Amino acid sequence: MRTRALGLAAVLAAVACAHSSRPASGVAVAAPPGAISAEDLRARVALIADDSMGGRFPGERGNIEVTDYVAAEFQRFGLTPAGDRGGYFQFVPFVSTIVDTTRTIMVGDTPLVLWRDIVPVNSSPSAVSFTAAGTTVVYEGQLGDTAVHLSADSVAGRLVVFALGRTRDGAPDYRSTRFLPRDRLARAAAIMIIYPGGVPAATAMALRGRRFTVPRPATAAPFPLLLLAGEAAGRLVLGDAPASVVVGTVRHPAFTGSVAFRAPDTLKARNVVAILPGADPAHRGEYVAIGAHNDHVGTAPFGVDHDSLRAYNILLARGHYDGPAAGNPGSGPKDLVVNVDSLRRIRPPRRDSIFNGADDDGSGTASLVAIARAFATAPTRPKRSILFVSHAGEEQGLLGSRWYADHPTVPRDSIVAYLNMDMLGHGDSADVAGGGPRYVQSGGARRLSREYGALIDSVNAGLPEPLAIDYSWDAPGHPSQKYCRSDHQSYARYGIPVAYFSTGYSVDYHQLTDEPQYLDYPHMARVARLVYAVARAVADLDHRPLVDQPRPDPDAPCRQ
Repeated sequence: MRTRALGLAAVLAAVACAHSSRPASGVAVAAPPGAISAEDLRARVALIADDSMGGRFPGERGNIEVTDYVAAEFQRFGLTPAGDRGGYFQFVPFVSTIVDTTRTIMVGDTPLVLWRDIVPVNSSPSAVSFTAAGTTVVYEGQLGDTAVHLSADSVAGRLVVFALGRTRDGAPDYRSTRFLPRDRLARAAAIMIIYPGGVPAATAMALRGRRFTVPRPATAAPFPLLLLAGEAAGRLVLGDAPASVVVGTVRHPAFTGSVAFRAPDTLKARNVVAILPGADPAHRGEYVAIGAHNDHVGTAPFGVDHDSLRAYNILLARGHYDGPAAGNPGSGPKDLVVNVDSLRRIRPPRRDSIFNGADDDGSGTASLVAIARAFATAPTRPKRSILFVSHAGEEQGLLGSRWYADHPTVPRDSIVAYLNMDMLGHGDSADVAGGGPRYVQSGGARRLSREYGALIDSVNAGLPEPLAIDYSWDAPGHPSQKYCRSDHQSYARYGIPVAYFSTGYSVDYHQLTDEPQYLDYPHMARVARLVYAVARAVADLDHRPLVDQPRPDPDAPCRQ
């Protein structure tokens, strides 16, 4: 679906006119009245997630325009630039590698055809490869099954094979790939995940394009090459269907050939960084950081009907299909049917190919800018400085935040806390169990600082509209893996206390339907005011939040 393209200059002018006044004097933890409003957030999201931004893929025109917008707003608010060379931008070198399509693997006389039988994935910033000849295979079972697993020594130097996980209903669980035990697999020759029915065409198509990472410290070893494989390839490698193979089985297939990625190339994405200097000379050199990510996933290679896609996803999320949950073990979500005729009576088809990312993370970016304005227009400044960071490349693997945490523009030890916002636009009962107008997910804080977690609860309780904070997702081992999947993790790995704020996944998560008209802006404003209040409270403490939990190894894999 195409919407009216908004001119950047026109929107900037409109926002400036709407917010030219400064609030009257007064001191409070809460944001100044009207500083963070639903109307303001609606206008900002409309710009950030407009079709003209093309899905904000890092380094592309739309992402450049949005980072220009964020920097222009920071400048208009009078914030101090804190990027490279005295500007607002920190340039992030995104490294990509390309598959060498002249190579493939043979099992006996049978080739494993690239993009059909096997789909290679490289998560390292170097040209990794896998030479199959002479390699033994070991089967580790189903992804996500922690009842049985192999030791790091028993998988070293081998092709480690997993079967894709399954949901409770027995359907393929494509999200189970997040359970890959990276720490135990670091010394594997390569890793293979077998997809029942084959690797989805959309997944294979996406992985044929450029995938990015950032240069890592020399101490960080490259992760082995990953191969997504169809059932036929899995049978060749294992000698049988995964369900018939015992975990720990070792085989010696007649391998020849290799899979390799060519030498990397780079593009420059941009973090946007600014500072509101603190009022207390004794604490001005310490920072409370607030961030969100400015990127999304770009465009699809072809268009689909927007309305039927959203209707399908809503019905799927609510369980309206003739599948295992309905007592029919032979069917599943594929049997869900949308009555397109009823949609056509409302309006004609609307073809859509743009991943607008209104909620993910247009909502967080808009809230970051609104919070920056609230701090800049408050009658008094906090004791500590506030560091605002709009990160690039979260969707590509937390790349912008990782780069900033590895190469901070202020001393890393001076960052006393980090507050992350990622998806603040939904959260009602249709999106998440127990949701509603006060719902918000938070967590991460008590993993490093119990004092920080208690402070968040105390600040929330004192707000005019306290929120119902859901900490359940933060439990160790929680299947959502949210602690490891957003930008706060880049800071936490250095022992910086973090707090994550989100209203959770909606039916539009990573869909072409994630557009501004579906967001709940009053709810978004309430969450943004909580983030402001927490940041203000931390910034005015007479001491930095006490880190009373073990600090992680910054090069170790994240653990939920």
